[in-house]
Amino acid sequence: MVQSVLFSFGYRLTADDVEAHYFALDTVQAFLDYTGRMAVASGRVGHYVAVPVNMAGAFASDYLAARLFFSIVFFGSFVAFAVLLGRLMRAPRLIAPLSLAYLICCPLLFSHTPPNAYPLQVTLPFLVILLCRIFLIGREYEKAVGVVRLVLMVAITVGSEYTLLFTAGVLIVEHSIRNADNMRGMLRSKLLWADFATMAVALIPYTFRFAAPSVYGGNQPDGISDIHAVLSILWLHTWNGTIFAHLGVRAILESWKVLVAASGLAFVAALGAFLLPLGTRPRVRLVSIVCLALLAAWLCVMLPPSTNKRLHDWCSISNECTYTTSRLAYYFVIPAVFLPIIVYFDKSALALLTAALVFFGFSHNWTLSAMMRSYVHPYKEAIYSACAIDPAKALAALDPENHISMHPWMDRSAYWSRLAIYERYRQGC
Repeated sequence: MVQSVLFSFGYRLTADDVEAHYFALDTVQAFLDYTGRMAVASGRVGHYVAVPVNMAGAFASDYLAARLFFSIVFFGSFVAFAVLLGRLMRAPRLIAPLSLAYLICCPLLFSHTPPNAYPLQVTLPFLVILLCRIFLIGREYEKAVGVVRLVLMVAITVGSEYTLLFTAGVLIVEHSIRNADNMRGMLRSKLLWADFATMAVALIPYTFRFAAPSVYGGNQPDGISDIHAVLSILWLHTWNGTIFAHLGVRAILESWKVLVAASGLAFVAALGAFLLPLGTRPRVRLVSIVCLALLAAWLCVMLPPSTNKRLHDWCSISNECTYTTSRLAYYFVIPAVFLPIIVYFDKSALALLTAALVFFGFSHNWTLSAMMRSYVHPYKEAIYSACAIDPAKALAALDPENHISMHPWMDRSAYWSRLAIYERYRQGC
């Protein structure tokens, strides 16, 4: 819950989110035209659904309840993956410690990372996909399977390449666990071929790109020849997407209140880790197969995006080399690292590790949340001062220093005027 609150302060942090919000405040026709342009420009037929979803997320971000919901969906998708792993391994008592590992190792980030950017467009399809896979465990022959597979295909389609890669990674892990006792017989699995057929059908809408070739620079493998840059992105986007890269004491040293809060959370988390019943330890062979499958899935989801030159360029000039892919890698890296620790480490050592990560990680997340609160001040001011602001002078009143990130083509004055007009209408000024 505390994590959800810290992750709820920042919103509309990227130029893409502001652009989506700009058109969400426009007319229905402008909304439809924008959706069509984005789908065609990116060569993604799923954007006819994903763009309106992203616009809804950007629009609703002004409300704390919505931001808390985005955070819950975000962390809920991690818990869903922990549930999937625990049920597949027939070790349900691993669900709680794996969920705890996900919660304590997730850093708050600025750079194009959910839930503070694209709050629904990425994580909502992931959660739906994971819930579908959980439902299918032990129900492969029930009548509802067809409906669930249809929902799964829709979730894969309405996302982007990330959704497709994520699903492929989940299936690698799932079928490796299901066939852990007979890896050679995996190809004889009816479920494997059913999932292969589902993925094949889900791929059909992606042929839209042949009709509308992408002019978007973010989904092209144009940097594949730069092996050093590809490997750097693989490592940095993964490493910087975990709390290990951000452990610090700045906020703790600057405020006794943060020190007390971090200490209290660390104690509670450590106590929880120590008291969690782990039950019978899974076999070494099973744990090894799961970890190898998770690493294979990580490579599957991370390698294609790492060949993009734009991401190479961004990392070369950015102090924080992270992106949406950092969240993608997080699903697979955290259980790969923590599963052996949870299974084989002494519970006292696990509790101490948990306490250290929570204590120092909280300092980073608190610092970033304070920076985000400052960043979104113009949005807050637009709400609190709507009735006193002249829409024609909204830019000068709300964001005179161009603090909020926007695309170069956007008319800043028009955006703030539109937001001021909407708030005046909503508040009945």
